[in-house]
Amino acid sequence: MCARASSLFDKNQEAAERHVREKKADSEPLVPAMDEQNARGFTMRRLSFLLVALALLWVTACNKKAETDGKDPKPATNSAAEEAKPADPEPGTEETPAAAPVERTLVGRVQEMPWSKDFESWDAGATVDTEYYVLRVEGSTEAPILRFSEQVPFEKFAEFEGKRVEVVGTDAVPKTYVPKGPGDVYPMDKNGVPAPRGSGFIVKFIVEKE
Repeated sequence: MCARASSLFDKNQEAAERHVREKKADSEPLVPAMDEQNARGFTMRRLSFLLVALALLWVTACNKKAETDGKDPKPATNSAAEEAKPADPEPGTEETPAAAPVERTLVGRVQEMPWSKDFESWDAGATVDTEYYVLRVEGSTEAPILRFSEQVPFEKFAEFEGKRVEVVGTDAVPKTYVPKGPGDVYPMDKNGVPAPRGSGFIVKFIVEKE
């Protein structure tokens, strides 16, 4: 009887263990299923938030574009004019515009002058083979070197040599001489600066006067 009771106890224990294993096996798939369901729900929520954020960004961009299109653009010509406008000069640095040459009329006698080693000959640009002309102005010690122009060529002065004439023109402005080389000879001041060259009277009209 004891053996029968022991056998019955063993069978009951095996049945209980089998029941526990089956129940455990039935309950294990539920956990992954629940995790997968939660993961899908979390992913859907993230997608929803992302779509909402994109929609808000798109609406904001459209509103800004509409505001920009509605504003009147600043004329480009005004901006360019402002940039091109020169700055006002500082006080005391304004450049004084050069005065226009004053035209005047002189009456005198044309005189041919040969080349020499004096300053006037050098100032006139004469050479050993060339001459120059001056005008002995009446009633004055002035005797300017006659300079040619587009209206009166240099050769024209020879036609009036020794004659009393009336000339119309402007005073020539001398410029500092630029030496042509080491062997060039020219007058200079005490500091070694070449003297100005090119003074005289630019003749634009000449006529013989009785």
